[in-house]
Amino acid sequence: MRRGLTAAVLLAASAWATAATAQPSVWDVAKDPRRARAYQALVGVERMVMRAERSGFDVTMQRNFTRAALAMLELAGGDRLPDPRLGFLLGDLLVDSSVGRDREALEVLKKAVAQDPTSPMAARAWFDIAIASARQGNPGAERSAYDEALKTAWETDFRANVLMNRGESRMVLGDLKGAVADYKQAIRLSQRPELSSLAYYGLGIALERAGDLPSGLDAMRMARAVQIPGLGSTLDLPSVFFVPAFDIHYYKALSAMSAERDAKEPVRKAELLTEAIEHWKAYLAEAVPAKHRWVQNAKLHLAANEKKLEKLSAKLPKKPRSRRPR
Repeated sequence: MRRGLTAAVLLAASAWATAATAQPSVWDVAKDPRRARAYQALVGVERMVMRAERSGFDVTMQRNFTRAALAMLELAGGDRLPDPRLGFLLGDLLVDSSVGRDREALEVLKKAVAQDPTSPMAARAWFDIAIASARQGNPGAERSAYDEALKTAWETDFRANVLMNRGESRMVLGDLKGAVADYKQAIRLSQRPELSSLAYYGLGIALERAGDLPSGLDAMRMARAVQIPGLGSTLDLPSVFFVPAFDIHYYKALSAMSAERDAKEPVRKAELLTEAIEHWKAYLAEAVPAKHRWVQNAKLHLAANEKKLEKLSAKLPKKPRSRRPR
């Protein structure tokens, strides 16, 4: 599970909110008329990004404003304009989940950080490189990019997001101890409830996969405490994605197991066990052919949940059969 940053964090982390103040002088424009166009593009795209941020959890509005910003920047000339900030901006828009042009984004972003490695936007660019690398199936490059982002990232929620995502890449690479450490640090840093929730989800999965199921379920309880109005679980946020995609069922199955452990009413416990079983089966349907690392864990949980549900169902009152009139 990874999470891309929202525009609000993006602006704070990359200082784009003040980028437009660096207006070129008359002499700059005289030397290169394209500087005026670059500045206009920067201001216009920044406004679109801020509108996307203000749309909250309205996925359609976010997507529309993001795509409008990208179209505006590409029509203006993109990273070919004489302002290095536009390369960082273009790469970030290309990697957005509503666009997903990851290969192009990697080229643009790597070029941008090579040209201006000390830019205040460099940390965000490395974060985007990591996201694109994850979706391209390269967890090693993903983790290395997060390492680079952490060298210059200063905003606390941004650092928390980077650490949380690095924990995911470490888990993919089998480094569960490192993943647990990253998740715990992300939890300590995060100030936004949804970030804390997602970090707890990751911690719960890492602990369970490391063999500590009780602690994993405890972390899941903390994660479930945050619910998004009109959406539900933070796992369903539009900025959250899973590599591989079917791993979402592992998260939701373990979350249901945690909720079942805390439930008091037998009927509710049965419902949550059924939910967990459905997610374990959905996970295994794709994880087994893919030879995913955690298939055996899922099989054991599925068998245990089915056995527990069978025992519980035997104690529940039977529903009366409806009689048909003769």
